[in-house]
Amino acid sequence: MERYLGEYLAAVIGSVLGAILLILLCVFLGYVYYLCLIKLFRIRDESMGGFFYLALGLLVGWWVGSFSGCWLALSRYSKEDAYVTAILLAALQPLGFWWFWHMLMKGAGIQRLGFWLRIGFINVVLSLLARLLTNMLVILTQY
Repeated sequence: MERYLGEYLAAVIGSVLGAILLILLCVFLGYVYYLCLIKLFRIRDESMGGFFYLALGLLVGWWVGSFSGCWLALSRYSKEDAYVTAILLAALQPLGFWWFWHMLMKGAGIQRLGFWLRIGFINVVLSLLARLLTNMLVILTQY
């Protein structure tokens, strides 16, 4: 029982920390790239500004950081289960993007949570779901 609880906790902590760290890195790199376009090459993109690079950094950082952090955290328990959980989490991330967009546009559900807490909450739910599906697949393949 303790092993399974530790695996769920590792999946949650790994996916949330991985997502947050890689979001910050990708957004920073996108902003630096945007500033390099303006300063060095004197390219002005007034229609989109830096929003495109900010959104791209957010999505890439969230997606890649979430499943790579989950994989790194779970790799100490079982390599095969870590791979399956990371792949399932990567496959579930578009659902998380849609849920995040829905919460931003509609304001439904969690009103007072901030930006980072919404991302963290969605990552917690998706990583728990991916770990649960992995355990179900392991049990089904044993019989």
